[in-house]
Amino acid sequence: MMNENSPFPFWIALGDSITEGFTYSLWISDSCRAAGLDAPQWINAAAAGNTAGNILQRLESEVIVHSPARVFLNAGINDVQKQEGGSIYEEKMREILRRLNSAGMEVCVITTTAFGPKKASLNSDLVDMNARLRKLAREFDIPVAEVFEPFLEAVKAGAPVLIEDDIHLSFEGYRIMADAILRQINPGIPLSLSWKPEVEAGVPAEWKICPVDGEGTAWSLKVPEEISSQNWWECQESLRGYVMNPRKHFSQASAVRGRTEFFLSETSPVQIRIGATVQDLKIDGDSIELPELATKWGVREVCLREFAAGRHHVEVTAENSFFAAFLSNCSKSLSRFRSKDISERNNDSCFYESP
Repeated sequence: MMNENSPFPFWIALGDSITEGFTYSLWISDSCRAAGLDAPQWINAAAAGNTAGNILQRLESEVIVHSPARVFLNAGINDVQKQEGGSIYEEKMREILRRLNSAGMEVCVITTTAFGPKKASLNSDLVDMNARLRKLAREFDIPVAEVFEPFLEAVKAGAPVLIEDDIHLSFEGYRIMADAILRQINPGIPLSLSWKPEVEAGVPAEWKICPVDGEGTAWSLKVPEEISSQNWWECQESLRGYVMNPRKHFSQASAVRGRTEFFLSETSPVQIRIGATVQDLKIDGDSIELPELATKWGVREVCLREFAAGRHHVEVTAENSFFAAFLSNCSKSLSRFRSKDISERNNDSCFYESP
């Protein structure tokens, strides 16, 4: 597990499905790079459907144990929908902040987004919850990224900041969220207006995919995978290195197996990260213990393990879509696509461009 002595310092994004979508953290990293600064590496510890109470239950095992350099906390949308707002929300959030503070972690709280017209009656509850959150931030002397006010203003103006369910964010909605958080991190860094996701560090360039039952010829899948979806979020995840359609040739298989390898020029610690529906992971034939986490999609760190110099063989078993990355200071991803190749191979029209 990661700690302060890790060669891979990182930030944790903690929250519900809105945070689990990854977009704000990716956009912030891209903006840092565009400004000529080092971009933070993010671990996503968000889980769909979570309330402040759910986050509190998994805080020790999924956040504090990893000793992140900084934690960004966003919760409240589900609390309102599950009638766990008001004093219940305040109590749970206070305990979360107390524990993070006791662990010596730098924290930034993020006010909630807002509901669309179908659920507009709940926005008054969010006004109260965000007031409580700001009060807690003053109590613990921690910064607040103000998302709620500009987001609610955009909703009232009829801006397309939410998708059809009036809960989850559109790409334009994430622009507001990322901009507010970036202003809190460093007001001098402008939000990148030409952001497109790139393959994450340590992602293999190619997988050999076959069904677990052995019936069917293995096929080669290049990363980033070319997909035909017009959904910007699916495009985002594909560009990041997720294998989105491993069952394309094996629709009847109960699960798929992906094989790849990574190379180390010298003995080195390797950060192993997985995401989505990974069920089993083996490296050089040895099983790697996978954590039981609430999130079923987002990339999470599994462990930091030392490997000898040379080529190492990886085998992943997954129900469907999966992500795996193996990051070392001296690792080489075989035949890795460069950033410019990614833009040439994918439809970029669904990502934000400056006018």
